[in-house]
Amino acid sequence: MITKNQIWKLYGTDFTGMTKKLLEETELAALIGDKKTRIGIKPNLVVPSPAEFGGTTHPEVVAGIVEYLQDHGFLNITIVEGSWVGDRTSEAYEYCGYRALCQKYGVPFVDGQKEKSHAVDCAGMKLNIIDAVDRIDFLINVPVIKGHCQTRVTCALKNLKGLLPNSEKSRFHRMGLHKPIAHLQAGIHQDFIVVDHICGDLDFEEGGNPVVRNCVMAALDPVLVDSYACHLMQYT
Repeated sequence: MITKNQIWKLYGTDFTGMTKKLLEETELAALIGDKKTRIGIKPNLVVPSPAEFGGTTHPEVVAGIVEYLQDHGFLNITIVEGSWVGDRTSEAYEYCGYRALCQKYGVPFVDGQKEKSHAVDCAGMKLNIIDAVDRIDFLINVPVIKGHCQTRVTCALKNLKGLLPNSEKSRFHRMGLHKPIAHLQAGIHQDFIVVDHICGDLDFEEGGNPVVRNCVMAALDPVLVDSYACHLMQYT
């Protein structure tokens, strides 16, 4: 079973099969436990752009997660995401292949831009978080390792920003991103991380200049994941 100080990796081109094998090896089912657990899957659908452009989570990876969970008797699964302020989640949901995915597996999708929100005390900073978070017992974060025009790197920590209402996303930018992203981790706990390191754009969060690595990772600690992402992108 995976431990908090580990990152497990697989390389290949069968992204769904790789993801399922990775979850078998790390014993995700044992970590979740109760079959009635409400599981939330949080991909990165920042823009309506295909995953091969390097900006969004491959639907094949999420399909692997869903297949693994359903094969192990976990049926209370929801995919939840909110695109950035400049785009509509509904368009990314359609264009990035998630409507087809949800229909195939019978999994509901929650559009974070259409959710109500509530204030949460995140280690001394009040932040507004969408209500869907309170309906999740076990959160699986599925970020993309990629560059960002302001933070330089975005991965597990910053991906939780998609669980905020648009007004809060805008306020995060006014606050400089770094500090509120850190505080957000006290308000939303990510229980398992599946990292899409297949072809992230190392310069720009929207994608367009993908760097192919054909890798999927699994981990428990988002700080460890992001530290490793920085290492891979040659930031200290």
